[in-house]
Amino acid sequence: ALRVGKESAPHLTDANLAITIFDLFFAGTDTSQQTFQWMLLFIAYYPAVQRRLRAEVEAEVGADRMPRHEDRNRCHYCMAFIAEALRYRNVAPFGVGHNTVCRTTIDKYTIPENTGILVYQGYIMRNEKEWERAND
Repeated sequence: ALRVGKESAPHLTDANLAITIFDLFFAGTDTSQQTFQWMLLFIAYYPAVQRRLRAEVEAEVGADRMPRHEDRNRCHYCMAFIAEALRYRNVAPFGVGHNTVCRTTIDKYTIPENTGILVYQGYIMRNEKEWERAND
């Protein structure tokens, strides 16, 4: 069940819900298109990857039907390729801006209420401390 604190309740309006739905639709279509374009570029540039992806789909799905959502559980290389494309060419490196709805403390930092927040995901996704080959 969704639990809403007193601080968040005033922000749950019809206007905010409409804006959020629009944001989700726009973000979902635009970012999906850009990610798909990057994946096409990767498989065009790396034909060995393309061959391995195709071989896995043929082995796990076959040639007589379209892939189904359940097939992803057997297509490990395909899923890893998608995850790596999303990491390596993150189409929204700053993510989506947010405002704090109440005073917030993260580690030793205090963020006042109604402060705009952007998380630079690009740094996280390309951080050599976290990824063995972060920038290859």
